[in-house]
Amino acid sequence: LDDVSANIALIIAFCINEDGTPLFKKEDAEWLGKQPLSIIGSLAKKIATLNGLTMDVQEEAEKNFEKADS
Repeated sequence: LDDVSANIALIIAFCINEDGTPLFKKEDAEWLGKQPLSIIGSLAKKIATLNGLTMDVQEEAEKNFEKADS
């Protein structure tokens, strides 16, 4: 995954509604990819920080996202 795709994967995986249901679905990846890169990058960075994600964890999430996409 490239950086944008990885950021979108984080957003899809970690953004939830107040009731705990996912805010985004995998099908929203295309729409998210059309949003300003500065917003996508900032949101993904904040998600990683708030969830204590290290680069190792982020890379593992990217691999899982790729497998699910297959």
